[in-house]
Amino acid sequence: LLPEHQFDGVPHILGKLARGERVEDFEIRRTTKYGKSIDISMTISPVRNERGVMIGASTVGRDIRERKHADDLRALMINELNHRVKNTLATVQSIAAQSLKEASDVESRENFDARLVALSRTHDLLARESWERASLRDVLLQELEPYRSNERARFVIEGPDFELWPKAALALGMAFHELATNAAKYGALSKPTGQVRVMWDFLRSSEPTALRLRWAETGGPPVKKTGHKGFGSTVIERGLSLELDGEIRLDLDPGGVICTIEIPLPDAGNQKREGG
Repeated sequence: LLPEHQFDGVPHILGKLARGERVEDFEIRRTTKYGKSIDISMTISPVRNERGVMIGASTVGRDIRERKHADDLRALMINELNHRVKNTLATVQSIAAQSLKEASDVESRENFDARLVALSRTHDLLARESWERASLRDVLLQELEPYRSNERARFVIEGPDFELWPKAALALGMAFHELATNAAKYGALSKPTGQVRVMWDFLRSSEPTALRLRWAETGGPPVKKTGHKGFGSTVIERGLSLELDGEIRLDLDPGGVICTIEIPLPDAGNQKREGG
C-alpha cells in the first residue's frame, strides 16, 4: 500500500491497527506507470469477525489532487498577500512621514488622507481582477476624475489598451495622484483654460520592451522653479525608479509641467511572479 519513501510510517499504522484503532487521512503520493504523481488520502480500518476478533484491515483511498492543488494555491495567495501588505504598509509609512513633514496640521491631514485614498482606489481596481492586473487607462482616469469638467475637455488621453501588473499599477497610481494634485493646486488644472494631455506607447511595437508615457500640462500659470523638491516629486522619481526600474524625467517648462516615464516591461514569467 505504501511507497518505499514512506515505509517509516508502517510501525505507526500497524501499532494503531493492533490496538483496534482506525488510521485516518494518512497521505501518500504514488507514481503511476505513466510517470504521473497522484496524492491519495488513505483510511485504514480494522476488520473483525463475528466474535470481535480482528482478522484484517480494509483500506479506502481518495484522490486528493484537487484539494492539494487548492491548498497550494491558498498558501501561494497568502504569501503573495503578506508580501503586498508589507509593501503597502511601507508605502503608507513613507506617505505619513512625508505628508506630516513641514506643514500645518490641517494641510498635513488632508494630504495624508488624499494619498491613502489614491492608494486604496488602485487596490480596488486590482481587487476586481483578483490582484492580477489593472487597466492603465482606468488607473489614470480614476485620479483625473475629480477634475473633469462638463464645459470643456480638461484632459486628453491617448494610448493603446494595456494591463498593468500589480506593482506597476500601485506605483503609477501614486504617481498620477501626485501629478494631478500638483496640477490642480499650481498647474494646468488650477485654471479653467488649462489642460493635461497624457500619451503612452511602446518601444519596439513588434516586440514591446518598455512602456513610454508622457504627461504634459498646458494653459496653466507660468511654472516657477523653486529649487525645492517636494514629496510628490520624490514619489514620482524615486518610487517609479525603485519599484519598476523606470526612468523618469520631470521638466518644469514655462508652459507647464512635463513628466516623461519609461518603464521596462517584464516578460510573461516575471508578470506572473509579480501577480500580473
